[in-house]
Amino acid sequence: MTRDSYTYDWSYEVTFEYELGYCGSNRAPEEHEIEVLSIWDNCKGEEVTGYEFNTLLDDVEEEINDYLNNL
Repeated sequence: MTRDSYTYDWSYEVTFEYELGYCGSNRAPEEHEIEVLSIWDNCKGEEVTGYEFNTLLDDVEEEINDYLNNL
């Protein structure tokens, strides 16, 4: 797995690990494997945890997936 960071919605710094899915010409692309390790709220100056983390997670993973598709 490769570790990277991504700024989400200008307010959050997301640290995640990923493994790129296969994107061959003869097969449909496989999904990337993404594991969000932490989300830092730049406005509050603290790590996002609990309910707020869980509510952000799906949107963050979707945007990271789009980001990885454009690498």
